Amino acid sequence: MIPSLSLGTASNLDGNFVILNIPPGKIDVNFSMIGYAEIRIENVTISIDQTTPLSVQLNVEAIEGQAIIVRNERLIRMDRTNTEARITAEELDVMPVTDIYDVIKLQGGITQDAYGGIHIRGGRSSEVVYMVDGVSMTDSYDGGLSIAVENNTIQELQVISGTFNAEYGRAMSGIIN
Repeated sequence: MIPSLSLGTASNLDGNFVILNIPPGKIDVNFSMIGYAEIRIENVTISIDQTTPLSVQLNVEAIEGQAIIVRNERLIRMDRTNTEARITAEELDVMPVTDIYDVIKLQGGITQDAYGGIHIRGGRSSEVVYMVDGVSMTDSYDGGLSIAVENNTIQELQVISGTFNAEYGRAMSGIIN
């Protein structure tokens, strides 16, 4: 590669190469290949209508990459008997939704009836417990959410269906936390 002219080429299996149409003068040439140390030859004289032979031997060099840490949760958690979905604020920002009910309806096993009630896994809408920061916000009259929650105030939304701990009280169908 000739960096000053943005010219380069690739060698054949024997390591031979040709770069055509190099203007006369002095140039610097870089040689590189994956797994080998780069070599730079400076002030190579190029003459008109002449081939300038260069012989270079690259030294083997280990490739060093950045450390990558891979972390993930198990797909199946043996200590859980419920199904849980978590939606972060970042995920919520890119979702095509207008209110919290639209987000909840996107989760598996959840439907909304004609009156706006949320049904989880076929249960009644009054069997869902709504919680905000660990405090129950379930309307005792109709079982719905007793306050309006704006999407931009949600840091994380958790939807739990199936079985749950006793801390959730009268939840029989699901928990929206």
